[in-house]
Amino acid sequence: MRIGMLLAAYFFGCGASYGVLVYNGTEANRTAPADDPGWSAVGTISAPAGPATAVFLGNNGAAAWFLTASHVNLAGATLSIGGNSYTVFSSASQIGTADLMVFCVNSTLAGISPVTLSSSVPTIGAQLTMLGNGKTGTKLTWDTANNPWTSPGSGAEGYVWTDPNVKQWGTNTVLARNLTLGTSTALATAFDAADGEAQESRSETPEVLFSKKTVPNGSSPH
Repeated sequence: MRIGMLLAAYFFGCGASYGVLVYNGTEANRTAPADDPGWSAVGTISAPAGPATAVFLGNNGAAAWFLTASHVNLAGATLSIGGNSYTVFSSASQIGTADLMVFCVNSTLAGISPVTLSSSVPTIGAQLTMLGNGKTGTKLTWDTANNPWTSPGSGAEGYVWTDPNVKQWGTNTVLARNLTLGTSTALATAFDAADGEAQESRSETPEVLFSKKTVPNGSSPH
């Protein structure tokens, strides 16, 4: 048996958002994790409406194909991945009614392994690596016994967002699955304020979830 890293095709972010929030994240969360699920295959879309995330699916003929959220506007955008930048996009197409879209650039990518899309939803309790673009932030605490709340305190915690958006990663576990979110099927995670834990915050920035799956030797994860 071997462990295959799967991309769970769930892009979070429907509405204005700030992407992946990593609790007490450090510079280590801004480079590939030791158990790397596909850091180099995740690119950044710099769009007029704000940054977004795109995932490399592989080369087909003379084109490289990517997956992102369908609400991402590619007009005037730049895709950065593998040290290269692309501004011309073709064949953008929404996948059914889900908030997912595939598109391609008219050039192949070398030296980057594409991700494998999962055909099944991660089980409850499954470990996830959440990877994408998000703002940095400063943690604040409040005393909720006062009205209005005062800071600092021990009753609640939160963040003040700061620029710029950065590509980063964190971990979490599946709390619930097969949830309906608009026209998409989604899963849920809980934010427990543990160091290195990630959570989606409200944003136009889609994120990617990677989950591990054990597959027989000689087989491909799917």
